Amino acid sequence: MLVYQNFAIDNLKWQHVRLREDDIIICTPMKSGTTWMQMIVGLLIFQTVPLPAALDTLSPWIERRVMDPETLKSLIDQQAHRRFLKSHMPFDALPEMPTQKIIFVARDPRDMALSLWDHNRKFRPEVIDKMNDFPGRVGPPMPPTPEAFPVFFREWLTRGWFDWESDGYPLISLFRSVATWWAERDRPNILMVHFNDLSRDLGGEMRRVAEFLSIEVARARWPRLIDAAGFAAMKQNADALVPFMGSLFVGGAGDFINHGAAGRWTGVLSDTDLSLYREILAARLPAACAHWLETGRRGSHIS
Repeated sequence: MLVYQNFAIDNLKWQHVRLREDDIIICTPMKSGTTWMQMIVGLLIFQTVPLPAALDTLSPWIERRVMDPETLKSLIDQQAHRRFLKSHMPFDALPEMPTQKIIFVARDPRDMALSLWDHNRKFRPEVIDKMNDFPGRVGPPMPPTPEAFPVFFREWLTRGWFDWESDGYPLISLFRSVATWWAERDRPNILMVHFNDLSRDLGGEMRRVAEFLSIEVARARWPRLIDAAGFAAMKQNADALVPFMGSLFVGGAGDFINHGAAGRWTGVLSDTDLSLYREILAARLPAACAHWLETGRRGSHIS
C-alpha cells in the first residue's frame, strides 16, 4: 500500500479502521462529487429526509490528517448503520477490500481543477494554520493558492506533490488515481460513476447505485429521495448537511457545496492551456479511460 502523507492527508489512518463486510467506500479524486455521492448513499441507506445526522458524522473522511486517530476509531466503531466511509485515495493506497462495495466517482479534469482551485483559495487562514501546525505533518506546509485559475491549472497539470507523481500539486495526482481505478473497473465490488451522468440522469444513477449496493427502495419513496439528492436541495440545506466542512470556508457551507455546473473553465483557459491539458491527458490515460473521464458513460463501454 502506497503511503500518502502531507499537510492535509494521511492514509495510514486506515490502520485504525476495522472493516466490516458490508462497508461502502466512497472514493473520489477531490472535488469530483464526493459529497453528492455521500448524500445519495445516505439517502439510500436511511431512506429518510432529512438524514439523521450531518454527512460529516455519518460518513467521515478517513484520511483527514487533523482528526485524532482515536476519535476517528471511536466514531466509526460506534456506527450501527451500514457504514459509508469517504476516501480520496488511489486504488493502491487503500487496504484490501474484497467484500466491501466501492463507488469511485470522477469528473471532467478541467471542472475538477476549477472546483479545487475555488476550494483551496476559500479556506479560512486559521484553518490553513491548523493543518500546517497540527503535529505529525510530513513535508512542506500548504502553499499559497494562486489568484488566477490558469496559473493554478498549469502547475496542477505539470507538477506532483509526491515523488512518484507528475501532476496534482499540491495534493494527489488525478490522472494516476483514475488510472489505478480504471484498471480495476471490472471487479464486481467496484462501481464507476461519473459526475456528468449524475447531472444528466440523477434518478437513473441513484437506481444504479441502489442495485449495486443491493438496497431496495419502494417506488413511492423514490421521488422524495431523488429531490433531496438534487444539487439545489443540497446547497439549500448545506448548513445541516456539512456543518463542519462549512466552518472551514470564508463563505460557510454554501461555499463548500459550490457549483454543480460543468464547463465553467470555458473561456477561462487559453488554447495553450487546453493543448497542454490534451497532451497530458493522452499521455497518462488509455484513450477509452480519457474519454470516460471527460464525458461519463455516454459513448463509453462502462455499463
